[in-house]
Amino acid sequence: MLLVLSGGWKMKNKNTVLFILICIIISAGCASGPKYVPVDNANPGKAILYIYRPAHFGAAANSPKVEIDGKQWFYLPNGGYTWFELESGDHVIKFSFGYDQSKSFKASAGRSYFLRWLPFVSATNLTPAGPYIAFDGNAVIFNESDALNEIRECRRIDPSYIMTRD
Repeated sequence: MLLVLSGGWKMKNKNTVLFILICIIISAGCASGPKYVPVDNANPGKAILYIYRPAHFGAAANSPKVEIDGKQWFYLPNGGYTWFELESGDHVIKFSFGYDQSKSFKASAGRSYFLRWLPFVSATNLTPAGPYIAFDGNAVIFNESDALNEIRECRRIDPSYIMTRD
């Protein structure tokens, strides 16, 4: 981005500079890997779980911590997605974003599941220090056709950012 300051346009206050810096910081927090590509070499004996977060301005600079069955965890950036192969059976996905929310589901081998997490405004208040806005999130399992409309613009999280506990 190139910003030319010349002639008739002048920055009249610090708010303009602050706004531009905030926009740069928010965009830096977004996922930056390749756009969504379906898994093509999936193990037929396992289920595929896609976890994604469509790009959304609200809470864009914050990322929830995501845990899968208490063994693997990562931070889900704005506009990001990743996928995991899961054994058939019950699984618990926990999202931590100011509070903990868990989503349980039963996976079947050979099937794909799409779990979307989306932030929403949970509280607002005007304080002497300025406006206060709190965000929470909501995790929902979507059917594939609905999920594909959203996930196709998401970018894959670098697998090296995913941590594993033994």
